[in-house]
Amino acid sequence: MPVVQVYERYQREDAKPIYRLPKKPSESSALNLEDSWMVQYSRRVPIKFIGVWDTVGALGVKVKLSRHEKRGEFDSHFVRLSRSYEHAYQALAIDEHRKNFSPSLWYHFIPKKAPGKTHTAPPTVEQRWFVGAHSNVGGGYRNDLLPQLPLQWLQKKAIQAGLNFRQTIQLSGNELLDTPVDSYAEFLKGFYRVLKFGKRFYRKIGCGREEVTGGWIEPHLETIDSSVFDKWRANAEYRPVNLVIWAKKMNIDPQMIHGTMHARKANSST
Repeated sequence: MPVVQVYERYQREDAKPIYRLPKKPSESSALNLEDSWMVQYSRRVPIKFIGVWDTVGALGVKVKLSRHEKRGEFDSHFVRLSRSYEHAYQALAIDEHRKNFSPSLWYHFIPKKAPGKTHTAPPTVEQRWFVGAHSNVGGGYRNDLLPQLPLQWLQKKAIQAGLNFRQTIQLSGNELLDTPVDSYAEFLKGFYRVLKFGKRFYRKIGCGREEVTGGWIEPHLETIDSSVFDKWRANAEYRPVNLVIWAKKMNIDPQMIHGTMHARKANSST
């Protein structure tokens, strides 16, 4: 089957994914030729680890949420992980204020009625907030030390999952001296502010459960890295609006937090 045909199949609403097809070629006599090829020559591949930096609506991988949606038409802000993943981690940017760079959080679906089969979440999933704008977290600015923090975190998680590295990330201790880039003001040389009528977007920290058709969606584990609170204590000017809102909602003083914090549970560190 040529690649173009495989991709066209992926886009077709009526095409069954491999996990909904018979497991053995001997059980596929009633299938059409294309489906029988899928059964005979394809297989599900388990993915041990996925580590990503701030996947967003503008740039991130957009995952189909509902069987009622056409493939290719995705909601970029509610992303359900494949059952193929065993360990999944995402570094999120607190200080990104462009609305079309909204983060694509990983959610799981909670049905109102117990289904025969449920979507099984990976054994370990974590989405951790770090200081910085989108490219401060993912890397991209020159002479910027802020990306070292999420990079080291993801590397440690990959090592725990079994991946070997020739070198490990060593922090200098100066990472938090860097100031998050105001990507909202600088993007497109300032024209972004004009195009968006001057409105900044503040990412919500500690997203809760939301009702959808047939049940609810709830984000997988959200945490706030200890370095965020270190930055808060070290720099009186570092007061992200969304972090202030989160702290008030949780009735927590960021000044007093030492260590990584669960974003939806008060007095719960990780």
